Amino acid sequence: FSLKILIVEDDAVSALLLQRALEKNRHEIIGIADSGEKALDILSENHADMVMMDINLAGELDGIKTTEIINEIYDVPVVYLSASSDAETLNKVVGTHPSAYVIKPFNIRELNMVIELAIYKDRKEKELQKLNNELEEKVKQRTEELYNANRELTKALEKEREINELKSRIVLNVSHGFKTPLTSILSSAQLLQIYAEKDHPFKPKI
Repeated sequence: FSLKILIVEDDAVSALLLQRALEKNRHEIIGIADSGEKALDILSENHADMVMMDINLAGELDGIKTTEIINEIYDVPVVYLSASSDAETLNKVVGTHPSAYVIKPFNIRELNMVIELAIYKDRKEKELQKLNNELEEKVKQRTEELYNANRELTKALEKEREINELKSRIVLNVSHGFKTPLTSILSSAQLLQIYAEKDHPFKPKI
């Protein structure tokens, strides 16, 4: 497969050798930058599938700082190039999550393997990130659905409570409305019963 690659190397001879090795593997070189600033300028105007980054660049932006900016803005896999493999150098590069690390001098076979592994790693990480984003979106959507369902349930329970209160008030009002006339009727019936038991001129009528 062919990749568009940016070479960031401040040693002209090393940059030329790397360019020839990459082009021999049918990769397209979109530019050669001898500083971090120039590398960022090239990336701002050109798409790159990968950046081959020398760690020890001259100027304000060394390879590590430049990679941090690339990670933040362009999300392009970076393969570090270095003549040193000491612990201090390795500790510096770990924090920038490089796709690979190549020790100079390198051979074409090794370089090609590193590039293939770096691209494979980058693709898998992006696939995983995509799956994570989809999962987060589904969880967010499900949470929102549950929230809405809970809100509707709360509304339904509140409505039921209001209806029950209304029923209680209606029963209370009806009960009160019937109680007064029924009491009067009961009192009148009791009086009639008393008069009916006694001898009275109007007893038959009563």
